Amino acid sequence: MMTMYSLRIDPAMLAEFAPLLEYPNDESLAMAVGLHRKLEAVCPDAAEPMGLFVAELQGLTTDELEEIHTRTFSLSPICAAYIGVQLFGENNFKRGEFIAQLASEFGRHGLDFRWELPDHLSCMLRLLPVLPASEQEELLAYCLTKGAAGIAGQLESTTSAYRHLVRAIHLVLSRLEMEVTSNA
Repeated sequence: MMTMYSLRIDPAMLAEFAPLLEYPNDESLAMAVGLHRKLEAVCPDAAEPMGLFVAELQGLTTDELEEIHTRTFSLSPICAAYIGVQLFGENNFKRGEFIAQLASEFGRHGLDFRWELPDHLSCMLRLLPVLPASEQEELLAYCLTKGAAGIAGQLESTTSAYRHLVRAIHLVLSRLEMEVTSNA
């Protein structure tokens, strides 16, 4: 059964998830709480896992969250938060081409992909909102939603707090993809 929503998702909301995927800081909890409130209004399905993420963050110091982030995404990572890895594998020529195309898109739109490769989920969440609608649809349908599903799947059986965040992101991307393709 398809849930009907009265409010549409603004693609710009996706960029608000990006800092939560990056190395944590003292503002991480406040950002997560604010985003959770927004999701309650526009995407209740995603608000549920986001609420679980907030609940786990509430009992942690920034140092403890940094440790969880490092274990999840950096040193001997539980999963790779790179869309290209999810789609093509880690050492694949097609991933290299994908990264080069993304770097070009970042440059075309005046965006900095910071300290990550441009196929990192946080980078791509910043890119999507600045693209024209037709390119948003293509990026969602062929890359972003599927890649986020792969990351969510890798984290699903872990105890990492980030499993909830990535699940919320995947649900928002799926919903946005449905909205964008129904308008095409």
